[in-house]
Amino acid sequence: FISDGAGWVIDNVSYNMSQSLCRKGIRSTVISDIAIKNLTLLKGKTFYFVDRWSYLIEDSREIFKKLSKHNRIIVMWWHSGAASNNAQLISSLDTLKDLLPFVSIVHVSCYQEKKLLIEEGLPEEKVKIIPEGIENFFKVSNQSEKSQRRKLLGIPQEAFCIGFFQKDGIGWGDGNEPKLEKGPDVFIEVIKKVFENHKNIFVILTGPSRGYVKNKLKSLGIPFVHKYLSDYSDIVNYYGVLDLYLITSRTEGGPKSVLEALACGVPIVSTCVGMPKDVIKDNINGFLCEVENIEQLYEKVEALILDKSLREYFSKNGVETAKQYSWDNVADIFIERCLAKNTINLKR
Repeated sequence: FISDGAGWVIDNVSYNMSQSLCRKGIRSTVISDIAIKNLTLLKGKTFYFVDRWSYLIEDSREIFKKLSKHNRIIVMWWHSGAASNNAQLISSLDTLKDLLPFVSIVHVSCYQEKKLLIEEGLPEEKVKIIPEGIENFFKVSNQSEKSQRRKLLGIPQEAFCIGFFQKDGIGWGDGNEPKLEKGPDVFIEVIKKVFENHKNIFVILTGPSRGYVKNKLKSLGIPFVHKYLSDYSDIVNYYGVLDLYLITSRTEGGPKSVLEALACGVPIVSTCVGMPKDVIKDNINGFLCEVENIEQLYEKVEALILDKSLREYFSKNGVETAKQYSWDNVADIFIERCLAKNTINLKR
C-alpha cells in the first residue's frame, strides 16, 4: 500500500487495509510515496496506490511502465474534481486515463464515483467499489461520558452540539482558503441560519486546515471548539459530545466521518454525495439533501434539533448500519473484487 505519510485519512485507510489483509493471511505492508522509484526492481507484487497524488505525478507513466511489467497496479480514485477549485484535481482524470494501460483496477469507495468514471470512458470491468471501513473502537457514549467530556472541553451541558470534522482547507497550513468540494461555505450558511433560531448551538471541529470555517464562525459569533488530535482514536471523545453531524460536501469519495458518526450513534444530515449516498437511508438512519441546498439542509437540522425521538431513532439504526463496515468485512470485499485471480490480467 502506497500512502502519503500525512497521518490523516490516506494513512488510516492504508494501515487498516494492510492489517486486515495480514489477519487473513495475505502478506502486506504500507510504504511512503517517496519510495515509489525504489519499487521498480520488485516482481510478483501488488502495488496499491491509496495516495492519489503519488500516481498523479509528472513522471508516473514511466514509473508505471516499469512497475507493471511483473506486478499488479491498483489505484484509489477518491473523488472527481468537478466541484473543486483545485486545478490539479480537475485535470487529474486525464492523467488517470493516460495510466489505464498499466492499471489493473481503479478502486472507488462509492457508486457515484464508479458511475462518473464509466461515463468518462473507463471500462466498467476495471472500476471496483470497495467502501471505506470503520475501526472497532468507535462506540456510543453514554450520558455520563458525554457530560464529562463536555465539561472538559468547556461546552455548556445544555448546548446542542453539531460536528464537522472534515479537512476543508487547501493544503496543510492554516486552511484559510476553502476546499470547496468539502462545502465549508455551505456549512457556514446552514449554521448561520440555525443560529438565528437556536442560540444554544455549539460547533465542534477537529483536524488540520480549518482556518476558513473558524474565521467565519468567529465573525458570526457562533461558539465553537477546534482540536487537532495527535491520536486518531481520540476522535471518539469528540463524537461523544455531539447531538448531530453535518456533511455539506459538493463531491466525495467518503467521507469516512459518515461511518464514524453512525458507529458513535450520532444522527447525520448530509448532502447526497459519495458514501453517504450509499450508506444513508433517508429518514431511516439519517437525512440526505441536495447538494448546495442550504434551505433543505437547514430544515433537516432543524427537524432533528426539535425532535429528540427522531434523533434516537436515527442513532439506533445508524449503529446497526456501521456494523456492516468493519475493516475485516471491507477486506473480504477487497480480496473478492481486487485480488481474485480472475479479476486481474497481468498480460500487458
